[in-house]
Amino acid sequence: MWIMDCEKKNLVDAKFFSINKNIGGGKDKKWVITAYSESTASATLTGVSCAFFAEEDRAIAELEKVAAFAEANPEKVYKFNK
Repeated sequence: MWIMDCEKKNLVDAKFFSINKNIGGGKDKKWVITAYSESTASATLTGVSCAFFAEEDRAIAELEKVAAFAEANPEKVYKFNK
């Protein structure tokens, strides 16, 4: 699944996602959704920060939207908002 990050600077063929606590991100960026491609996950264990959230529940809700979009539109690009 192709993902464009919230800053529109990275386009990643994402295979895996995670929601993580963003240390030092400030009150509006406490949680981050990170996308991993097969190459980044196996080579460096780093991914692309897709979007930031003040609350974990909002990050989970956004990740659920990503999953629904992937099921309905497997060939399209999901674009995160700022």
